[in-house]
Amino acid sequence: MRDEIIISKDEYVQLVNALEKVIYVLHRSESRDNPDTRAYSLALGYEEMKIWDDLMAVRDILYNAISEKEFDELDDSGSFDFDRISLTDETDIEILREMLRKHIIEWRKVKS
Repeated sequence: MRDEIIISKDEYVQLVNALEKVIYVLHRSESRDNPDTRAYSLALGYEEMKIWDDLMAVRDILYNAISEKEFDELDDSGSFDFDRISLTDETDIEILREMLRKHIIEWRKVKS
């Protein structure tokens, strides 16, 4: 695989813009004290900023910046291996809150 990959200025701006949106939403959510509002803020921020669309677009830029052979070499090297999350639409809210606990600095029980 090549050591350098060339992308256009427009593609670069699109990549940076998507990254900045993600960082903005994360920062805004992290400033909340309550774990539920932090999670809701994160979800709403992603939807409000259309981050899914941006991320899918920049993913295409990155995947198209290299050849299929180069991509296969990276994939075979284990570069794209990561732990997958095991959440389903049926995962109970209390289970989600418990999973969120380890990512929260201060935990306070939310009134039901």
